[in-house]
Amino acid sequence: MKPEHINIDIKSVLYEYNKWIATTKQKYSKYCININDSKLNFVNTLFPQDIIHNVLVAIIDDFPFPPFEKMGFPDLAYWNNIKLAGITYGDLIFTKKINEPTIFHELIHISQKYFIGYDIYHTAYAQYVIKKGYATNPFEIIAYKYEKIFTDNELEDNFVDNIKNESLQAMANIEEILNT
Repeated sequence: MKPEHINIDIKSVLYEYNKWIATTKQKYSKYCININDSKLNFVNTLFPQDIIHNVLVAIIDDFPFPPFEKMGFPDLAYWNNIKLAGITYGDLIFTKKINEPTIFHELIHISQKYFIGYDIYHTAYAQYVIKKGYATNPFEIIAYKYEKIFTDNELEDNFVDNIKNESLQAMANIEEILNT
C-alpha cells in the first residue's frame, strides 16, 4: 500500500490524526519524558537510537483518544472505551505507570511504523481493525509475541531485524486481506 494508493478520504483522516497528535503532544507535554531520559535502561540496549530518539512517554491515568468519528472512522470510535495498559500515538507512548513489558510492546509499534512508514502503517492498521478486528491484527500479534519473549527474557540479538521482517510480511498479508 503505497501512499499514492491511499484514497483522498484516508489522506484527510491522516492529516486530522497527525494534527490531533501534535495538539495532544503539546497538551500533555508536562507529563512527558524522553524515553532516553527515563529509568527504562533496557531501551537503549535493545532498540537503535534512530528508531527511539524522539520517543516520549507520558504517565497518566486517563489516556486521550482521537475523535475517530469526527475524523471519518466511526468504526474506530469504540477505542474510546477500551481499557489499555498503554497506547502510542506517533512517537508518544501513554501508559498508566512505568511498566517494562507495556513500554516494550509500544516500542514494537513504533518500530513497525519506522520500518513500514508512518502513514502506511496507520492506514493499514485502521483498515484491518475495521474489517477484521483488533485481536487478529498482525501488527498486534507481532507486538504481543515479542512482548512475551521480552518478558520471558528470551530475546535474540537480532530481534529488531526480525520485527522488521515480520512487520513487512504482515503488511503484505494485510494488503492481500484488505484487497479480497
